[in-house]
Amino acid sequence: MVDVLRFVDDTAKVSAFIENANAYVGYKALTLEGADRDLTCGEAAQLLVKLVRISKATLDKTGSPYEALKFLEMLPPFDVADPAKTLSEMQALIWLRRVTCALVIVKVGESVVDRETVKLDLGAPAKLIDGQIYVPIIFGELGLGGCVHKEAPYSIIVNNKEFADQAKFVECEGTVYAPLVELCEFLDADRIEADDAKAMLFFQRIKLKSNRDLNEREDKMSFTYLYRRYWYTPLPERVDEQAWRARGGKFCTEESALPNNTLLHFKDKAKLLDPDFCDQEGWCRFDDGSAVLSVITPMPGVTSEMFYWWFAWHDLDDVRYMTWYPPSHYGIWIENGPWQKGKPFRGFDDSLDYRGKSCELLHHPLEAFFTSTMGGDDYYQGHYDGYNAIEGTKGPGGLNFIDLTAPGRGYFDPEEYNRQSDAGMIAAVGQYPPSPEFGAVMCHFFRVDKDGNGALHTHFWFGITQNPENGEILYSKTMKYWPMLVGLSEHCVREFADLADVMPDIAAREMGKDFKEFANPGSYVAGKHPDLR
Repeated sequence: MVDVLRFVDDTAKVSAFIENANAYVGYKALTLEGADRDLTCGEAAQLLVKLVRISKATLDKTGSPYEALKFLEMLPPFDVADPAKTLSEMQALIWLRRVTCALVIVKVGESVVDRETVKLDLGAPAKLIDGQIYVPIIFGELGLGGCVHKEAPYSIIVNNKEFADQAKFVECEGTVYAPLVELCEFLDADRIEADDAKAMLFFQRIKLKSNRDLNEREDKMSFTYLYRRYWYTPLPERVDEQAWRARGGKFCTEESALPNNTLLHFKDKAKLLDPDFCDQEGWCRFDDGSAVLSVITPMPGVTSEMFYWWFAWHDLDDVRYMTWYPPSHYGIWIENGPWQKGKPFRGFDDSLDYRGKSCELLHHPLEAFFTSTMGGDDYYQGHYDGYNAIEGTKGPGGLNFIDLTAPGRGYFDPEEYNRQSDAGMIAAVGQYPPSPEFGAVMCHFFRVDKDGNGALHTHFWFGITQNPENGEILYSKTMKYWPMLVGLSEHCVREFADLADVMPDIAAREMGKDFKEFANPGSYVAGKHPDLR
């Protein structure tokens, strides 16, 4: 399925431009309906804004597609000030390449690189060694959307291709460096212009993505244009990038920690049911040895019912989970939770509402908690056993979304929980069965304020969990939660910012459809869920 993108007057068709655009991005992204004629600058701006999915906020702020491209520094190197001016085929192609290429600039002696209009901190300056520019290996992670092996630093992975020739790496003052030009050749840069002081690197944006392509079935779904849109949106326009740059300073460093006992302790979680409770974002330790990460995500346009629906819907097909957050979500497999073993699959029980369908289920997601991911078709297929991406590798635990109103669970008072009509999905997730060696609880609490604005309050309590059989609190003072906090904070801020952006649109297209009819039978092991045929 292709996106049919029409001009305002719905009359233009510029065959050469469209053919070049589709060839350049690697699939048929654009079609136009109407008579053949030359392309004007104004029309080219409209096309390119749609091709790279410039956000409505930027269009509203700048006033026109042309001004939006100017704001994002994507104008071509020739005069396009007159919207009525016609473009030659070559000029149109130059503009296309300008918009769809990511430019990365590296300067010797500086620890910041420019990627498009965003500055990325490498942590250490680029160096000139034996006539070549070397960059800290974090360049592969930050600049190009790859993954650096934390345990084996002489390795950079992008789209499952590994740059790991130790002879190519240099260690200096505790930082591992890689030769920039060789690394970028390995990563298929379109063009590299380098001297002994600066390098300019040009990449197709599609080459910088780190997840897999959609198959034919997935490409026809009503909502997967959002998956494609993510990869073709310029980095500074991505909502997850904006969210992390605006709020990331609250997390993942020792200096960002709030004073001990500042945030909500696991023992006081019932305060979430108080409409007047003032929650905070950030992280802190507690005197008992536990810690908490708190992330608050505004979700305009999302309702409590929609949020229940989402957690009942998104786990029935890999591509639904992938569209939630493309860089880090690969697949998901689901089954009844520990208290529902042997019973019909809850997700297709028509006697249950969305809330009932979304709880007492065990989720087995395939995801990367660190933002930079290995991904790619090879990685996906390597974990595919004929059913979906996760069944072959799922562990015995999974993420257990429990029914917090069931007797004996011990998380919230059932009567008070039910009384709060504005409370949406609350999910407590921990290891099952609870273990003193590992303690962690994830709680998503969706709430709507008095003005009707929705927000998701997510808490990760580390070093502590609760026995769901008797409510006993278990501590794990030996748990090393710091590595989890560093990666999980960025992952959480980014994935829920993206979810807030896409959920209303997906719900408008999918909410109300029959769960069984539109679920993917490949998401379940044959015979495990007899209700699914």
